Amino acid sequence: MGKEERDYDAAYHGSHTYFKKFDPNKIGSGEGFKKRGEGLYLHEEKKLMPYFANIRSFDAPVHFGSTPRLKETNPTIYTISGLKDLKLKEILTINSKKYARNQSKYEKEYDGFRVSNGEIVIFPKSVSKLKINLTDDIKSFIQKNKNVEFRKWTTDKQKEKEFGGEVSSDLELKLVAGFFTLFFIIGLFLFPNNLTGGVVGIFETTRSVVGIILILFGIFGFFIYNKIRN
Repeated sequence: MGKEERDYDAAYHGSHTYFKKFDPNKIGSGEGFKKRGEGLYLHEEKKLMPYFANIRSFDAPVHFGSTPRLKETNPTIYTISGLKDLKLKEILTINSKKYARNQSKYEKEYDGFRVSNGEIVIFPKSVSKLKINLTDDIKSFIQKNKNVEFRKWTTDKQKEKEFGGEVSSDLELKLVAGFFTLFFIIGLFLFPNNLTGGVVGIFETTRSVVGIILILFGIFGFFIYNKIRN
């Protein structure tokens, strides 16, 4: 499928709950990572919205945030406008952590960060400048955008089939899990060689430590794959 056409005055926000206006006091209640800074997180691409709207539900494919999953959620996707009236600092994804750590330096002059990967962080002081144009539940949003290949957003096969729409295979995450699995196998190969006896020198000790580290990485990889598998 082709790449989404972007409207630089519009963006999208996925939330586990329904509301009529943004409340700065609720910032951090979604995924809770704040990896690009403190603020309201939007995205220019539709394909991620069901994933973020469903991120605190028990059928979410993966959740690495600091907030817990909830038994009852009302996943909602918000179409936002008003960005053209904001002064956003353009930053590269690779530098976003640096800007996040120094956010206070930019809050007087800017309303937020526009990250090169399509993420937008609106600082708390500027949240009131945004306008909610549309609200959709996940099903209606997917059906309105049938040409979009959405990121995998649920582990519930029945729900996925009922809602329709194209769903990506999350190939990137599975490749990461594959690398971690490879680390585990290499770790198993390295570590047992130090249990066969003999004098344990610096090389053997280093090899053992590397083996243990790789095994731990591998165990984490199995956890990731279990979260994202179909």
